Order: sequence, then structure tokens, then C-alpha cells
Amino acid sequence: MQSNTRINVAGHAAVLLCVLLAAGCATTDGQSDIGKLGGAATGAALGSLVGGGRGNTLAMIGGALLGGYAGNELYDKPREQQYHTQQETDRQKAYDDKLAYERQSQMQHAAVQRELHEQRMLDEWQHERTGETASLSSGEVTRAQRLLRGLGYYNGAADGVVGSGTTNAVKAYQRANGLSVNGLITPALISDMQAQM
Repeated sequence: MQSNTRINVAGHAAVLLCVLLAAGCATTDGQSDIGKLGGAATGAALGSLVGGGRGNTLAMIGGALLGGYAGNELYDKPREQQYHTQQETDRQKAYDDKLAYERQSQMQHAAVQRELHEQRMLDEWQHERTGETASLSSGEVTRAQRLLRGLGYYNGAADGVVGSGTTNAVKAYQRANGLSVNGLITPALISDMQAQM
């Protein structure tokens, strides 16, 4: 009886040793080795049965090793591959989203620039044709004066009246920004100055 108890204790110790050996081979990327550990335990139990149910240590160790290998190949490796594939898919999606956002931003910026250019061309054409600019409200002129002041081109009062100081400031701004120098305040000019702020 005591001999059987020693064999069972030795058998259980061997199973525990096999499971610990399998656990020692755990991956370092955060994936659990459920298949390896489960296979080792099942293999050790089967090895014990094959060894005559008397806790044959060699049969248990062999069964544990074979079970651990089978669990690793059939369960752990496919899960690990799936995990890495999902990570790569997530990385690619984040990269694609970033590219799409940047592309959309560039398209919007180009559209705004195109609208400003078209408005500027229309304003210049209107001025050449009539010799006048579209009538602006005093509020719009005040807005232009404040923008010119904020950009450092104008020192006068923001009173909504286009005087020589305002006209000279507009010309200085146009010259500094590569625009046609005509001294006229237009909606396109106001939009251009707002974009500079």
C-alpha cells in the first residue's frame, strides 16, 4: 500500500513537473499557452493510463511532452497567428485612416485657396471694368482695418472709412503677399487676411 502511495505521489509530482516545464516555455508576447498546458496535463494523464495506471513516471513525462507539443501546434500557434494578423490589420487601418484624413485636409485647403483666387480675380475684373470696387459696408471696412492692424500694416482708427492710411495699408499688405497692388478692400482680400491671422 505504501509502495502504491509513493508511486501515486511520484506520478503526481511528474505531472506537475511536466506542466511546469510547459509553462516555462510560455511565449513572451502576452499570448497564453492554454493549448500547451492543457495538452501536457492531458498527455500526462493518458501516459499514466498507458503506463498501467500506476503512475509510470516515464510514460507520464512522455505523454505530457507529446500532449504539450500537440496543444501548442493545434491551439496556441493558430491563436498567436490570429493575434498577430489582427494587430497588423489594426495598424494598417489606423495608417489608412490617417492618410485619408490628410488627403481630405489637403483637398479642403486647395478648395479654399481656389475660391479665394476666383473671388480675387472677379474683384479685379470688376474694378477694371467699372473703376470701382463692390460697395462694402462700413462694418466690412472696419473689419479690414482691424485685420490690417493685427497684421501690422495699419496704425489708424478702425472707423469704417477708407482714407489714405487704409489704402496705403492695403497696398502694403498686397505687395507683401504677392497680390495685385490696387489698394482696394474686397471680400477676397478680407478672407485672405483672415487666413493669415
